Amino acid sequence: MRFKISQDVQRADQIIGPLTLKQLIIIGSGGGLAYVVYLILAERFFWEVWLWPVGFISLITLGLAFLKIQGLPLLTFVVYFLQYTFLPKKRYWSKRDGQIYFSAFTQVTPKKAQKDKGIPEIKELTPEERRKKLEELSKVLNTQGKK
Repeated sequence: MRFKISQDVQRADQIIGPLTLKQLIIIGSGGGLAYVVYLILAERFFWEVWLWPVGFISLITLGLAFLKIQGLPLLTFVVYFLQYTFLPKKRYWSKRDGQIYFSAFTQVTPKKAQKDKGIPEIKELTPEERRKKLEELSKVLNTQGKK
């Protein structure tokens, strides 16, 4: 066997050492931003002033690149937390007019639209008729369509 094929296809590919491409991009952009802040602040102020913003940016960058909370990367965890915080917790259903699609093969139109278009109404089955149809269907299924 000449080439090793990874069996864990869910894991991201490692580009440099143990770092993935996403981690490299996060570290590169965060490190670049920290370096720009350092260059701007270091020429005017002492190290006590520029150390705090550079350290803060560096910590956030390292957290985004490597920190996992309950198996989720920090960025994904923060996005889920914001969705949970700001999106509504309750979902409301409201009846609408129009066509209702149950699948790609069946289409049911509301009774009001059926009368307007001349479509015959769907007849409700009585419990007796339902039972008979279910018995016929179960007989077909049990005999695999043979008589």
